[in-house]
Amino acid sequence: MKKHRLILITYFVIISSNFWVASAYAEGSLCVFTRNLVQNPQHQLEAPSEAAQSDVKDVMSSLGYAGSIQIYAGPVANAAAYPAQAGQPRFIIYNPDFLTGLFNINDWAGTSVIAHEIGHHIAIDANSTNSHRRELAADEISGCALARMGASLQDATAAMLRGLPINKGSPTHPATADRTQAIETAWKRCQNQ
Repeated sequence: MKKHRLILITYFVIISSNFWVASAYAEGSLCVFTRNLVQNPQHQLEAPSEAAQSDVKDVMSSLGYAGSIQIYAGPVANAAAYPAQAGQPRFIIYNPDFLTGLFNINDWAGTSVIAHEIGHHIAIDANSTNSHRRELAADEISGCALARMGASLQDATAAMLRGLPINKGSPTHPATADRTQAIETAWKRCQNQ
């Protein structure tokens, strides 16, 4: 069993009257929500935790992905994947405070979020304007990575099912049931690989 790790990332935030969802491409990211936070967080980045760096390495290794993805702590509501731009590498920004709540779920919740954000980098389709398709592709990659890393199906879906209330979807993200189905399908496919 994976030991409890201080990984500071999360899947997404609850959409309510206090939250507003920005277009992924409008902010330059592949997956992001904001809540009274900096619109361009790249200018306020901090060094990531060792655990977050380790999770990036472990997830990429489990997927056989040899690309380069940087990870930083920064002023986002949860986690966001940013594509390479103007000579800058691909990167992920996570909110250290928001992810802390996932530690009470299980040892894999943070890893699943990192895997989801890495999934955005692996499955990027610059011609896709369908944010639901992008999210489901990233969820599938997360499910596959966690299966290959030894997480149970319950562990792989814990951040989605226990980290946030069940929802019926939004303009940018599919319903919880669709997302957990994507994770489960990929987890089963990759479990013995």
